[in-house]
Amino acid sequence: SIAPSCLGFVSRQGRQSPTVSMGQSVGRGGGSDAAIFNGSSGFGCVCDTTACCSDFRIPEHPIVGLHCKGDALLNGTKFKSHLVLNFDVNKTIIMVDSVTGKSVLDVANETLASIAWGVVSPAGEKSGPSVLDGERWQLSCSEPSALRPEPELVSFQEFVDERRPGSRHKKERAAIVRKFTQTGQPGEAMLQYCRAFLLGLGYKNESIGDLTDAEPQGKPPSIIVPSFFRLLLHLKKSGRSFSIVFRTFGEDLKDVAVDFNAFCEGRHPMFPEAIFDGRDGMADYRIDFNKRLQFGTFFRSTRADALVFGTLEQPELEDGLAFYQDTTRFPGVQVIEGSIPVLYDALRKLTRNPGTVALRDYFPYWKSQGMGKDPLKPTGGKLHFIGGRDCHHNIFFDDNINFNAQKILDVHHVHWLGKVFWVPYLSGRYIVKAEPWEVVTDAQYFIDKVERLSSTVERRKCLLNTMANAVRKFIVTDAFRESLHRVSTDQPYDAWESSGARLSSWRTSHCMRDEQDEEEAEVRRLAPSA
Repeated sequence: SIAPSCLGFVSRQGRQSPTVSMGQSVGRGGGSDAAIFNGSSGFGCVCDTTACCSDFRIPEHPIVGLHCKGDALLNGTKFKSHLVLNFDVNKTIIMVDSVTGKSVLDVANETLASIAWGVVSPAGEKSGPSVLDGERWQLSCSEPSALRPEPELVSFQEFVDERRPGSRHKKERAAIVRKFTQTGQPGEAMLQYCRAFLLGLGYKNESIGDLTDAEPQGKPPSIIVPSFFRLLLHLKKSGRSFSIVFRTFGEDLKDVAVDFNAFCEGRHPMFPEAIFDGRDGMADYRIDFNKRLQFGTFFRSTRADALVFGTLEQPELEDGLAFYQDTTRFPGVQVIEGSIPVLYDALRKLTRNPGTVALRDYFPYWKSQGMGKDPLKPTGGKLHFIGGRDCHHNIFFDDNINFNAQKILDVHHVHWLGKVFWVPYLSGRYIVKAEPWEVVTDAQYFIDKVERLSSTVERRKCLLNTMANAVRKFIVTDAFRESLHRVSTDQPYDAWESSGARLSSWRTSHCMRDEQDEEEAEVRRLAPSA
């Protein structure tokens, strides 16, 4: 039920935005939806002709002038948002790292080393590949798992990282982990899963060999994982509207484009039926580096943020945007410089229609900001926008996201700038920590993740629309119009307090604490002295 006089406003950065409260849960409390989505700082009275509730707006009405955007149910017909799917490249959709020179077998071993769980114990007189600094790691789980099975278990990757920390040991760490499943190594029992990883990439069984000391023969059908292509086929078959945005710090976007375009044109050996090049009258998803607005790079610094279209080249941090003023070197380059909302608008225009964009993110700024080590501060990493009041649903897949910190992502709510969001909240709607093992071995991985996040957002929109309809029906009644004249505009009005429905929680808390203090004092008085 809705209190007839619970009309108030939520203040947002010095601006009053009228709201309709559904009880105390809207507009109060730092973790509420209203606080998260509207940036609320409190309630006050409002007597004008505009109202909103949490993160939805009510459709305009001729009597009270209400405003609405983004409903998921209109006249009983459900529709789904346009998906904007952002994909990191390395270890998210491709498993060969051309930048560092890692082979597919190296990546397979690294992947398994991070999800193989064991126990650490003193080595004693023992020695070997599983012993580092007098301690021995021993495999205790027969199957790999992306999640830690027990609190006391440690992955082999963690074991090595803790004993060989820092950049000066980077090569040594890599050399140890890349041999993880070879004969005589700590993960020898995991060799069968290394084979499963390669089969998931599209290798034929006969080309893999025994993997004891040699790379698989030949190359996979594509450097892009098959589960990614299955997602595109699923979305098209389902009739979903979607855009693809490739995101990377590296220089591998052109390699990705070669494989991706082959898929779009039906030249992928595993998916010859694919048609994503527009010849069926639908959208053309191919990446064309001759089209300036289909590719570009971010530039970020403490002085300016920018999107630069028409090139993938990046300046040094100290050079800034002056780097692009050489028109001979950068003919036709378009620089969009401005605040976070300006960049959001530019990206939204690019992705509002089905298609593909390739963007290079700016690593130097992320590094200068600490590479996401402080979970309470903006990371300066890959920009990801949420909260626009339109029909876009932005999702970002990246393997370098922590469960308790955004780390490589820099998520911004377009209506509440500067807010650092709780990762569990984002994971339910807007971001996915990509697990390389599952990406490769689960053919439905991307499909399941997109459907889960999409259904959550669409369901929430439907619930908010139901609430809006209830408020709309109430607002057009005579009781509501009469109540507007009864509410004083001079003093804040609290409907719950005047009705006696509000509990004084601060008094209850103090009362309980006082009783506990008295009991403790009495116990101390009666206790024998030391």
